[in-house]
Amino acid sequence: MKKQVGGLSHTGGYTLEKEVYKALPILLKRDYQIEVIGKLKVVT
Repeated sequence: MKKQVGGLSHTGGYTLEKEVYKALPILLKRDYQIEVIGKLKVVT
């Protein structure tokens, strides 16, 4: 059960991350007048 629930949270986190990457350029422009040119890159 622990592995199943952990897998769900991992999947949910990944889905949330994808949505954040879509919204981030809009929020940066709106709130800080920063324009993102090109694609965002994930650095780990």
